[in-house]
Amino acid sequence: MRAAYEVLDGMDVVAMDDFQRLFWLLRSDEWGVYRRENVGVTQGVLTDVRYFDFISVVQFAAITGALRNSSALSTEKFNAAGDTRVIRRDPALDAPTERVTAFRRRLGDRLIPLLQSMPTPLREPAALNTLPFIVFSVHDALLSGGFATSSVVRPSADEATVAAQWVTPATLWGEAYGAARRDLGHPYDVLAVQAVARAAGLGAVRARVRADEGSLYREYSLVGEA
Repeated sequence: MRAAYEVLDGMDVVAMDDFQRLFWLLRSDEWGVYRRENVGVTQGVLTDVRYFDFISVVQFAAITGALRNSSALSTEKFNAAGDTRVIRRDPALDAPTERVTAFRRRLGDRLIPLLQSMPTPLREPAALNTLPFIVFSVHDALLSGGFATSSVVRPSADEATVAAQWVTPATLWGEAYGAARRDLGHPYDVLAVQAVARAAGLGAVRARVRADEGSLYREYSLVGEA
């Protein structure tokens, strides 16, 4: 979550005090519904995978709003005294699609060192020279951090495509919620696979995602230069 916040902050596409206000409003609006559907979940405890699912998808809902409604110039309060500064968006990020692409790429790049600090660390991208190796290594790292109960990875014979499944993952509710809202979504595993593929020199990876019956499914395919 901190990585996503820091990436958004570094893009200068929104005043972060406005973003935090939107984030907390969304959290307040959705918490009651989520708590009724998830009895026993404790607010504020990120080690509870159910609360992490909730708060991370709310964060991405707020990020979606910030990326869609960005202004070229914004006035941002940056300390407790209420001092302000003007932030200017990079003209290269004028189009909403460019902002979304930049956010996803930058967040994916930030995930690589985080996954390398897991109990089973992500291997160096230079050592991962095929798409299946990348997906296996990302899954091993996330599983060691408690992201899901288990996973299945099925490469094609030519290794150009990979089908993957997460069983009871930490973000199951959130992915369905985000899809219903047409939000950016928060598939950290997908962003990591795409970032590692770029770093390994394999190029761009397309991913199709869906949630069903307690699992998340991904279909990865190499599509050329990043």
